[in-house]
Amino acid sequence: RYIVRNKLFAVVNITGLSISLACCMLLFLYTTDELSFEKHQNPNVYRISSTMSGVSGEELTSATASVPIGPVLKDEIPEIENQVRIIGSAIFGTAENLINGEKKFTAKLGSVADSSIFNVLKFHFLKGNPSTALIDPKSVVLDTKMALKLFGDEDPIGKLLEIEYTQGKAEFIVSAIIDNDYYHADFNPDYIVSIHSTPFAPVFINNPNMNWMGNNLTFTYLQLAEGASPEAVEAKIDEVFKKYGKEDMEALGFSKVMHLININDIHFDTSFSYDLPNKTSMLYIKVIISIGILILFLACVNYVNLSTAQAGRRALEVGVRKAMGVSPGALKRQFLFESFIIVFIATLLSLLLVEIALPYFITLAASNISIDSSNWSVIAFYLVVFLILTVFLAGLYPAIYLSRFNPATVLKSRYGANGDGGYLRKFLVIFQFIISISLITGIVIITQQFQYIKKSEKGFNTASKLVLTLSNEAELNMYEKLRNDILALNGINSITGASSLPGHITNDYPLYQQGKSMEDAKVAYAINVDHNYIPVMEHKLVSGRNFSSNWKADQENNRIIISKNYAEQFGFTPETAIGEKLQFDWTGGIHQEFEVIGVMSDFNFFSLHQPKESMMYMLEASGNFSYVIIDFKNENYEQIKASIGKIWSENIPDKSFEPQLLDDNILAQYEKDYTSYKIAAVFAILSIFISCMGLYALSVFIAERKHKEIGIRKAMGATLFNIIFMVSSNLSKMIIIAFVISIPLVWFAADKWLSTFNYHIDITYKSYLFGGVISILISWFTISFQSVKAAKTNPATVLKED
Repeated sequence: RYIVRNKLFAVVNITGLSISLACCMLLFLYTTDELSFEKHQNPNVYRISSTMSGVSGEELTSATASVPIGPVLKDEIPEIENQVRIIGSAIFGTAENLINGEKKFTAKLGSVADSSIFNVLKFHFLKGNPSTALIDPKSVVLDTKMALKLFGDEDPIGKLLEIEYTQGKAEFIVSAIIDNDYYHADFNPDYIVSIHSTPFAPVFINNPNMNWMGNNLTFTYLQLAEGASPEAVEAKIDEVFKKYGKEDMEALGFSKVMHLININDIHFDTSFSYDLPNKTSMLYIKVIISIGILILFLACVNYVNLSTAQAGRRALEVGVRKAMGVSPGALKRQFLFESFIIVFIATLLSLLLVEIALPYFITLAASNISIDSSNWSVIAFYLVVFLILTVFLAGLYPAIYLSRFNPATVLKSRYGANGDGGYLRKFLVIFQFIISISLITGIVIITQQFQYIKKSEKGFNTASKLVLTLSNEAELNMYEKLRNDILALNGINSITGASSLPGHITNDYPLYQQGKSMEDAKVAYAINVDHNYIPVMEHKLVSGRNFSSNWKADQENNRIIISKNYAEQFGFTPETAIGEKLQFDWTGGIHQEFEVIGVMSDFNFFSLHQPKESMMYMLEASGNFSYVIIDFKNENYEQIKASIGKIWSENIPDKSFEPQLLDDNILAQYEKDYTSYKIAAVFAILSIFISCMGLYALSVFIAERKHKEIGIRKAMGATLFNIIFMVSSNLSKMIIIAFVISIPLVWFAADKWLSTFNYHIDITYKSYLFGGVISILISWFTISFQSVKAAKTNPATVLKED
């Protein structure tokens, strides 16, 4: 009955609470999904990371380890029960073709592993035995999606399958089928084969050139015994490494320290080079959880504010009930039950909103979250928690506040009690808008950073560049043919090849000056390119020259082009670096000498989260490139892409044409940042909407409380502006106070987030002003709507009431 009589109160509270509960549920589903990564694994499994340090202090921390380390550690450290080494073909910048008769599909996430992989890591097997799946060196385990592509409805177990590697073809027998979608894991291979059965076998088995320092190619997982201390095992790993790797360490002039990271923590550690993709920073998870909590709190604040603001309407009811003998405790229970009914209705509506919004949220968050039988019990549990928590957050204070009214006092007054004041309500309104203004201003700053990322000077040009990926020997041999055919098309400026794309690299070289040794070596990332790479990518040469089109002399003399910061590590200027000979020694007496012929300006090969890296370009004239980069004229992109696709189909008919814009590859490095940004932006807008709903309802109650004063003032000659100012001034002051308080909070949070980028915008007053003005204008528009309505009230109508 009370809800029916107070429709505005009910609509604002139920709508605000249902939206906020729906937001919380969506964000809860997202964060639960992220937090569930690797939780199915044995908690005693750890992965080795490697930190290499040079004498000059430079460091490289990799998620990988050297090839021989895993098996030796298992043999020498009793606490290690098992180990597995995994290497993905993607780390070499390649992808394999899987062939079943006429069917041929490219696997971009193929993996090679020790046969112990299924004893250490947990996969969901649909068919086959985990214990024996890779015992036979010619066995292959397929993901169910790849198996469906290759074999359709046919049972693939025991069937023959060909895998086409860069080095040639190999035949395998399908031994098992796994379902990567069953668990949440970062490692989701299309297929897995044994290290003993591939062209990579020489890399793993009895390779005399494999040492304990270099070739950090494998993800190495260790399964510790129950109760074993990872810290104690780390110390023993260091001892074993010094035993076997000391000579290699001294030969290369680098030190190396290995650490263990628990498999449950891998998904949230974004600090490693050479790691699995699609990691999520725990900072983003905390931000998203905080946004959900704040949005729920905003709706609860609305409830408290509106309940206390309209206390006058309920004071007479409270007075009568108390005079009739109802105890304060019974009144509290009544008001809490009313809160429960409102929140319960809002909870039911929130489920409907979640169901409607879920497809859009999945697209927004690039996630596969769902509501089904597998998570209904968890969702039901959290709905009950949300319901109880919200009832007490929203209803407890109003219940206590209303039950305290003195019946003798409230029965003397027409309005029972003054319901438009109260320091708590003012504080809550201010706090509410501190949250909303902070979120909106934060979104403004994040938007500015992403604009900066898109427009920043990287040191090379990625615009109007199309990338084709070559993944096996036959395709690599087609590089020159593809290059010549595509160059003949209209709209093509130039073409080049490279072993890696920006943001992804597999090689690093430690080089030293003449007269010194590997102990003095400096590390640079190395990429194999053709002679046309630097002009196509528009690198700026600050001294020296580009590779010559007469490439044989440059290749035979190991001529290289280095970045300016790499030259400076040796004490060279760009000019004095030209002609310098840099040396490299490898185990087994291997010695190489490189001649510097050019110095480039520094550039960001990886994301702006990282500093500008020391880089080195090496000439690869054989055309053995994983990537073809096509510089095209942008005005007719679709037609150019179609023409290139035709050439691709003619030359590589058994592989689909899948071009990629280089700009998209660059932006993919910020995928998680951008996803978090979109989520935060949408929910920041919802937060200010919820706040404004409460603000509008408050302005209605204030206008009602002051309706007699408004009538008298209008009768005395007050203007429309005077009335609007009177009705909205107090709320406007609170919004301005909230804006001022939000400034240091936003600065602190934005500074912390921007510090994750090595290159970022400077926060200026314009960022605060823009975000604050937007929030204030929206708020004032909300208030003025009711204020204008109140100001237009006919004074005669008001005054004749008495």
